[in-house]
This record gives sequence, structure tokens and C-alpha cells, in this order.
Amino acid sequence: MIELRDFCKNPRLPVNRGFFAYYNNERNNMNTKKIALQAEFTAETRFELQPVDAFRAIHENEFEQLKARLLAVRQREAGLKWEAPLRDAADKAAALAWTTPAPLLVFPMLFEEKAAAAVLQNRRQARILKKSRELLAA
Repeated sequence: MIELRDFCKNPRLPVNRGFFAYYNNERNNMNTKKIALQAEFTAETRFELQPVDAFRAIHENEFEQLKARLLAVRQREAGLKWEAPLRDAADKAAALAWTTPAPLLVFPMLFEEKAAAAVLQNRRQARILKKSRELLAA
């Protein structure tokens, strides 16, 4: 016959779970030895920061002017409603162009690709929004 205490026992859980409790004074006496530490500091080290890429420091203004010109032309062609997506595309293309050895040469093509992708994405979003509104109205 099965007894109640054997029936309630869970075989997956061990009886001894490894917890320890300190009820004596050993726990209170563990930190009685205090050691004073003296902090020692060395002389302060200073150095000058220089730009990693001299090309970028010299031509950054020229690059920003190119970016502004291309963005203005593309915005005139596309209209005002595309201002934010085109600006984002220009920023993404600029960030990617600076990772190349010749950012001034690479940027115009990257910008055109990113701008075309941004326009397609926004048109797709507008189509989905229009279709969603039609479905909700029906």
C-alpha cells in the first residue's frame, strides 16, 4: 500500500538543495580584520588628439556643399512632401561614402540609389495606407 508521504514526494527535486544558514557567531566575525589601503597615483598623462583622417578634415566642408547641392536638386524635382525621406537618404549615403577611400566620388551615386529607394519605400507605404483605409471603410 502507498503511503501519503511517499505519494506527495516529488522525485525530481532533491531533498538537500545546498542552502546554508548561519545561526552562530561565525557570520558576524568574518569582517573583523580591516586593512587600510593607501591609494597611489602616477603623474597625469596628456596627449593631443589629431584627426584620424586628414582628408576628411580638409574636405568636409566641400563634401557638405556637394551634399546640399544634390539634395536641393533632388527635392526640387520630387516636391516638398519628400523632404524628410530625401534628407535621411542623403545622411545615410554620406555616412556610407565616408567609409570609402574617395567619398566625394562615391557620394553622388550612393545618394541617387538611397533617394530612389526612399521614394519607392514612401510610395509603397502610401499605397498600403490607402488600401488599409479602404478596407477599414468597407
